[in-house]
Amino acid sequence: GHGVFATAALPEGTVLGEYLGQARSYEVWCEEIKSRKRDRRGSDACVPFIPEELYAAWTGGGPKGTGVVVDAFWAGNTMRFINCSCSPNATFGDFGRSFQDHYRIQVVTTRDIPQGEQISV
Repeated sequence: GHGVFATAALPEGTVLGEYLGQARSYEVWCEEIKSRKRDRRGSDACVPFIPEELYAAWTGGGPKGTGVVVDAFWAGNTMRFINCSCSPNATFGDFGRSFQDHYRIQVVTTRDIPQGEQISV
C-alpha cells in the first residue's frame, strides 16, 4: 500500500475523514474479485490478494439486510491509502446512514499518534 502518515500529532479520538468510494453489494463485489483472480491466476483462493480488493471497507448491513462494501479502488479519497496492521492506531467507525441506507464509515484514531507515524487500521 501507499500509506498515510500523521503530519501533526493527533490525539486519540481524532476523526481523520470519511472512507469514500462506490457503495457495492458485498455478494456482487466478492464474485467480481473471485472472477478477476480466476482470470489472472487460475484460482480464486483468498490469498494472495489482488490490488482491487485492498481498497474496500465493509460497512455492515445495507438495504434489506444485505452486506455492503465501500469500494475505493477506482475512486476514493486519501482514507483508502491507510494500511492494515496487527497493531493499528485507528479504526473504522460508523456515523450515520447514506441515502442508499448503508452505514457511512469514518477513520478515527484509537490512541495518541505522534507526528510522522503511519496511520493504520
